[in-house]
Amino acid sequence: MGYGITPSVPDIFKSFRRVVAQLLPV
Repeated sequence: MGYGITPSVPDIFKSFRRVVAQLLPV
């Protein structure tokens, strides 16, 4: 990704994965 300022990439990924977990019971 080509972002100049990233508000903690790991945090965003964690949030995204959390949402995925909500949608898909893994």
